[in-house]
Amino acid sequence: MPLPRPVDEAGLGQVLAGLPPSTLRAKGIAVAPDGSRLLAQVVGRRREVRTLSDAEMQPPTDLVVITAR
Repeated sequence: MPLPRPVDEAGLGQVLAGLPPSTLRAKGIAVAPDGSRLLAQVVGRRREVRTLSDAEMQPPTDLVVITAR
């Protein structure tokens, strides 16, 4: 699933909230408006969006989503 570029933490949180209830795992890296990178993760019911440190800086990716059948 392509992530919007740029996207802030609130917008990325909305993307995660819109995933189907059958989502088991999701992970992706987005670009924030200031150029920093945001890590988005879903594990079960836990949803997390955080800014990556400079040491963790990685290129942006799509959001990879794994759902139950």
